[in-house]
Amino acid sequence: MKNVKKISAIICLLIMFINTSCFATDEFRAFKTYDYEAADIVDTVNTAVSFAVWTFQDLGYINANGTNTYSVTNDKAYLLDNWIRTSGNNYGFYIYAHGGYANNTVWFNLKKGTEATRVYPSDISGNWHLVFLDSCSALAINDFAVKFKTDGYSNRATLGWYDTVTHSASAEWWGHFNAVAGSTNIRSACLAAADQCQGSTPIRIYGDKTWSGRAW
Repeated sequence: MKNVKKISAIICLLIMFINTSCFATDEFRAFKTYDYEAADIVDTVNTAVSFAVWTFQDLGYINANGTNTYSVTNDKAYLLDNWIRTSGNNYGFYIYAHGGYANNTVWFNLKKGTEATRVYPSDISGNWHLVFLDSCSALAINDFAVKFKTDGYSNRATLGWYDTVTHSASAEWWGHFNAVAGSTNIRSACLAAADQCQGSTPIRIYGDKTWSGRAW
């Protein structure tokens, strides 16, 4: 009987290890700037953001905001202190914001025309798995991907636009991407989505293009 009890204890420990170690616990949060709450664009922007949220969830990421929800803010400190610089299972990040590229510097901005709300690569920390910067020209160069620690790593990627993109083009691209994401590698999924779009969607990937994008 003593041997049986020992074996049972070992089995229980193995089950606990499997339950805590073998299932994805990657969390993500999605954000949108308040600037895009304007009546003339809010529906189109919300379409893009909603598809992005659904895509992350479909790929197995746990929504730290709550299922099918996202945060709206123009507060840089809130974004950094409550997600970008926190520790834990925060491996996924999406943001819909202004973006820019000038003098070999990229940024995304939570409030148009306000330099204090710009987020630069130097503001980023952590070890991320899947990042999407839905911001014009934010991926013109790889600086963000380097700071998110996705460029040069397996099963990690930063995605976004290397040039300007319209709200309607982003929304259209996300609808198509959502339909194929996870069924193939992210490069193929991105290109398949872009091929179906009417507008220009200058998508770029820094990281593992052969990865499916799924949480791990």
